[in-house]
Amino acid sequence: MMLGSHELFFAPSVLRRNLGCTVLTVGTLVIIGTKETLLPAVFLALFFVALAVIDRRLTVLFGLVSGVTMLLFSSIIAWAIFSQLATVGADIYGNSVSPAVRLKATLASMRTFGTVVICIAVLTIAVVARLIWRYRKRLSKVEIVGGLGTLCFTLGLFISQEISYSGALPTGTRYDFPAMLLPIFSVCFIACGVSLRLRETGRETSADGRALFFAAAVVTIFLSVGGIRGAAKFVDDVEANIVRTKEFSVEIAAIVSRARTNPAAPIILEAYGGEAYEPVYSLQRYLLSEGLQNPIAVRLHPDERSSGPLYENLERSLRTLQDTGGRSFTRLADVPAVAACLSIGINGDADTRCYGFKVRT
Repeated sequence: MMLGSHELFFAPSVLRRNLGCTVLTVGTLVIIGTKETLLPAVFLALFFVALAVIDRRLTVLFGLVSGVTMLLFSSIIAWAIFSQLATVGADIYGNSVSPAVRLKATLASMRTFGTVVICIAVLTIAVVARLIWRYRKRLSKVEIVGGLGTLCFTLGLFISQEISYSGALPTGTRYDFPAMLLPIFSVCFIACGVSLRLRETGRETSADGRALFFAAAVVTIFLSVGGIRGAAKFVDDVEANIVRTKEFSVEIAAIVSRARTNPAAPIILEAYGGEAYEPVYSLQRYLLSEGLQNPIAVRLHPDERSSGPLYENLERSLRTLQDTGGRSFTRLADVPAVAACLSIGINGDADTRCYGFKVRT
């Protein structure tokens, strides 16, 4: 999206601007299809296309094709998401999807990080607006609307992420994306805008100096807030993941080797609690990809204590697989009790009556 937007507004030729619009459109479709919380990104892309048409950097026809394409795909995704949420009335974690309830929960549990970021963002937008008003005669309307619009959208997207996760950000997981990148994006966006204006006035040396100072400041801040410690932890996590992956590969190879000696021997996945939901399907796909014909069944070992609505729902789904089968799973009651069976304990023990294997996730 960034590359496409740059070409859309700064490319010297019509061909390159059209290509930039195409890249922006495709990039937006990829982004909104990657994660449902990124759906608002389509509004930023439509905003850029509209500005380019108004500024005559893009033809009306090309802008309409791009806009209609993004609106069509985003509408389909939005319809699929909201229709399911409206039917269930709760998200996958069992939390209400009512806007009022989510907003109240966010305000009640928002962490200090989110509050500070929002306050600084509002203050930054106010300062930028004041500077724009001061130098408004040197700026075009497109620059003014585009700059403020982008900053306001970034703030709005961050707030939407906080509401989506009830103010729990940062979580230290993949769910922090893209919220944790938005403050960095805003700072870089402002820095690039200042650098561009300086270069347009012929002050390249000043622009280079300020860019170097900005880069040094960012690095200093990164290191001062635990960047080194975070990088070291990241390396340790990667090494630990490599070890787990090797152990998993060795165990899968042993399971496949044993299963091939007797294609009729059933494979029983011992699912310990709701956390085993994803591993159950993952293991099934691994085993089927190896060409195994053995029947695969699930045996649920429910948690002694409830871990919340999410895991209760996952356990119910696993119990359904155990009792009725489906999705290429065999019903557990239809599995013959033979000594040649293979039992795979997922984060737990295997059945001692079978050839036992263990997988930890």
